Parts: sequence; C-alpha cells; structure tokens
Amino acid sequence: MDPEIAETIAKSPELARKYQIALHYTNGDEDKALKMLDGAYQDLYIIKGRFSSTTQNGLFVIFYNWFNFVAVSTSEIMSPSYMLRNVDPSQDWREFERQLMEHVAKGDHDEVMRRAMRDAVLKAFTVTIMKDVNKAVRNNDDIVLNRIFQRLIKDSMGLQNVDMEVNCQPDSSLAMELDSITSKKIDVESIAKNASRESESAVAPPADGFMRPEVGKDGVKLILKCGLILSPIKGKHISRLEVGDRVRVSILESSPNAIKVAEAFNAYDGKQFSPINARMKVARKGDKGYEFYAVIAKGILAHIVEEEENIKVAMDPAFTVQESKDETKKGGISMPIIVAIIAAFIIIVSVLIFLVK
Repeated sequence: MDPEIAETIAKSPELARKYQIALHYTNGDEDKALKMLDGAYQDLYIIKGRFSSTTQNGLFVIFYNWFNFVAVSTSEIMSPSYMLRNVDPSQDWREFERQLMEHVAKGDHDEVMRRAMRDAVLKAFTVTIMKDVNKAVRNNDDIVLNRIFQRLIKDSMGLQNVDMEVNCQPDSSLAMELDSITSKKIDVESIAKNASRESESAVAPPADGFMRPEVGKDGVKLILKCGLILSPIKGKHISRLEVGDRVRVSILESSPNAIKVAEAFNAYDGKQFSPINARMKVARKGDKGYEFYAVIAKGILAHIVEEEENIKVAMDPAFTVQESKDETKKGGISMPIIVAIIAAFIIIVSVLIFLVK
C-alpha cells in the first residue's frame, strides 16, 4: 500500500474501520479493498423482488456475491396481505429493505412460513441459477431475470400463477455492512486483532517449519480441501511424490467455490465431483502421514492431508506418458520395447529351428 494512503487511513478511525471491513470481504486483497472504499469495486448484486400468486404475496432481498457465487444474506416475507404489492423493487435497496422489514414488524404474516421461504430460496439459489443471473445482469436483460426468479419462487414454494417483478442493484459488501438493517454484521475489532496476530506470527516460521500457503498471499486466491485418488497397481508410492508431480485429486468440500472450480473442469454433474489433475507445489512428511499443497489452477490450491503411508497415488495419465518418454530419451529402454525385442527374438529362433528341421 502507498505510504501516504496508509497514513491517511491510520489517522481516521472511521476510515480505518471501513478499510478493515473492505479487507475482510476482499479476502485480504489490499488493492480491491481500497477500490471498495472509493466505490470503484462492487462485489454484490442486490436482488430486490416482489411477487404475487392466487393465495400469497411476497417480498425478498438477496445480497448476492457474484464473484464468489454465494448468497451472503437474505430477507423475505410472504403473506396474504395485498399491502406487500405496494413496495416498489425499483427503488434503492436500502428503502426497499426498510419497507420489507416494516411489514415484518407489523406481524401480518406467518413467521414459520417466512423461515420456510428463506430456506427454500437459499436451497433453490444454486450455482447454475447464479450463473444465469450473472449473465442476465450483464446483458441488462430484465425479462430473463424476472423469469429466473419467477420460476425459482414458483418451484421452491409450490405456488401457482406467480407474477414477479425483480430489480438488480450492484453495490459493495462494505455498503451492505454499513447500511443494511438485516444482514449479520462482522466483528471489526476481532478481525483487526486477528490480522495483527497473523502479522506478528508471520515473522516467525511455524513450529513444524512447514510454510503453508495462505489465501491473499503470493497470488493464492482459494484453497480447497482435497484428497488423493488411489491407484494400487499403476500408482506412484506416496513416499516418492515430488514437487512438480501431477496427481489425481478429488475435491472434498461442497462449497460454492468448490463447485465453481469443479464445473470449470467439467468435474461436477450437479450431485458429485469427478477427479481432477493437480501439480504438487509443496509437500511435508509429518509424524502421522503426509501434507501436500497442489496447484489446481492459477491461484487455486488443493490442500491434502493423508495419514496412510503405504499407498499408491493415481497420476495424471498424460504426465505419466511424458515421464516415460523422458526416461527413454535419457538412454533407458522402456518395458514395451524390451518385450517386443524378446518376442521378435523368439519368433526368429523358432523360424530358424523350423527351417533346420
């Protein structure tokens, strides 16, 4: 960070507080945090919706992080009251949210139904739908956006003849943190203290001497919990794995980010993950097994902990073939060639014996 900017932030407690919030929501990215302070980085699509059916009327607001594919916060109400139809989704999200909560405070709704609506909307708001939302917003296609949420409410709540009006307003997580009356607030003081502790601990190496990659440092944007794919016959023994080896791994977490990465590799069918390739970055032999970090893509790492020490690991087939070619170029003769030579020799000997007879 520029020293002058750092000094300006340090002199203003309020600005320092806002910076800590922005830093939290940008996963420690100082450049993005500063842009968020200036209003130049908006990581949220705030979806405001109003709907009506033959029996129910409803309002909802979804604070949706379009970059991480996650619904950060939602507020909603569903009621037979026709008064909900007077709330205009095209107004600023702050006023829309305020009016929504005014109707909640009046109590002319079923609170159990409200919670059920929240759960149903969050469950239905899948990564696939999020991608459709991103596309519709970027294309300024209000018709498609309305259809997406009309179908979502209709299917998730079991309503018929749903009329929907949706409006999307880009804004930042900082604005949500400061102005939203419904979103859960972060503990800025605790975050600042933790950041200070991490800064102090970063000076000294870890007790076990293993420098683990961290999100927000050295270009690391995401670390996913993964496991090794085993191959008892053709695999490479875990003790022989080296930095640079390309191994087969499976993603073990089902977070939106994990699904997003898997889909980019065509390794997610909507229900389960398929194996993907990763290149070994750092490895450590501990008291109980091994710990690895492998590169899945630029800025995305797989964190692997394996306690078993007598296993063979599946390798990327393309890497294995290339490795065999390299060994042959170094002067060695591959096993298939040796077998072919022996077979040819046996055939020649057999033919000579037959001719002599």
